[in-house]
Amino acid sequence: MKFIRRQIQQCASLQGAKRLLVAVSGGPDSVVLLDALHREGFFVVIAHCNFHLRGEASNEDAEFVKSLAAKYQVPYCLIDFDTEKVAVERKISIEMAARDLRYEWFEQMAAEHNCDLTAVAHNADDTVETFFLNLTRGSGLQGLSGMAQLRGKIVRPLLKVSRKQIMEYIAEYNLQYRIDATNLETIYTRNKIRHNLIPQFEEINPSFLNTMANNMRFIASAQSIVEAYAAEAYKKVVKIENECIIFDLKALKQCQGIDTLLFIWLTPHGFSSDVIMQLYHSLFDNLSGKQFFSPTHRIVLEREAIELELIQSKDAIHCVLIGQEETSLDSPIHLEIKEVDIADFELIKSANVACFDADKLQYPLILRRWQQGDWFIPFGMKGRKKLSDFFVDKKFSTIEKEQLWLLTSGDDIVWVVGHRVDARYAVTDKTQRVKIFTV
Repeated sequence: MKFIRRQIQQCASLQGAKRLLVAVSGGPDSVVLLDALHREGFFVVIAHCNFHLRGEASNEDAEFVKSLAAKYQVPYCLIDFDTEKVAVERKISIEMAARDLRYEWFEQMAAEHNCDLTAVAHNADDTVETFFLNLTRGSGLQGLSGMAQLRGKIVRPLLKVSRKQIMEYIAEYNLQYRIDATNLETIYTRNKIRHNLIPQFEEINPSFLNTMANNMRFIASAQSIVEAYAAEAYKKVVKIENECIIFDLKALKQCQGIDTLLFIWLTPHGFSSDVIMQLYHSLFDNLSGKQFFSPTHRIVLEREAIELELIQSKDAIHCVLIGQEETSLDSPIHLEIKEVDIADFELIKSANVACFDADKLQYPLILRRWQQGDWFIPFGMKGRKKLSDFFVDKKFSTIEKEQLWLLTSGDDIVWVVGHRVDARYAVTDKTQRVKIFTV
């Protein structure tokens, strides 16, 4: 089908990419993605995850994808996960465990096979389903703006392709595929949206998918405007003292969209939209001393400020935010921070100096204590390592572990301060700018 191949050809995120890791489940979406990429001349490496959630059907999926690799004469990577066990260990849902496991593994396989990007088969229907899922969860503008075509090293070339067009491609090229029977069960929220909700909208508007694509494009544009405003407002409203984030109420009340700003600033600390709205209404009721809680943080509403801090307990994880423009940090440890072009960079071999590819860091960075389940990929290694195992190797005492600080970017640990950097953020021959942290 020419439309899908044209989407591959016109995908800006694929320009310059030669080798692609392609996530193939065996379903129609990923089979079409694989076939279209192969026809367009990309060198592909197939990656398949067996999550062992559907008994023998999961094994049959793996064998089918292996046969596809033989058909296209391309490399095939397979991994087996005990997904239910991991979900219990990490205290997350099975769906979240499967998602985390596959993306962690995709990153490793892409590096091993020298792939430029990892291609996944999310399509137009998927992004609309995700819109409604996020709408029910109260995720704000970010959750309603659709999936990004490129996020990090993950590319989604089929985001403008409908499920109907995928099936037409299947018929045209007579492709074989597997069906996951659980996709037909309406006990799952996404399937309720897919089979019950969206068809009703399409009855009202046959061009519903296109309409939603336009809606999400407008929302994404609005989101970028709001986030730019929020970043500027943050500089005027917020100051950080030791381990406490303080919002100046006088400055905050001079801003537009206070409730939206609070949502953007507080949801990363675990506060629900309901709690944030309670706080917002309390700002105008002079309820000094009132407290609001998330699972990890406490807000105290004072007369002239909102004070945000981690809940102080035996197991509390103390943290400090580091903005992109900051050049030093005095507390809880002293850090000097600078950025240089790669042409001016000279490597300093010291445990107290960490050098990163500046373009890979996501701000604000967070300096925090360690917690159970933390892991990173130590520089010089390919695989992930639990911090608890790293501590054993280093023979750290309990006090030494409690005094340790971690520098994090997004959800990733980028530096076990004073000890080891993460390989994913290290300086490489592709680095253009270097961020240097010195204790």
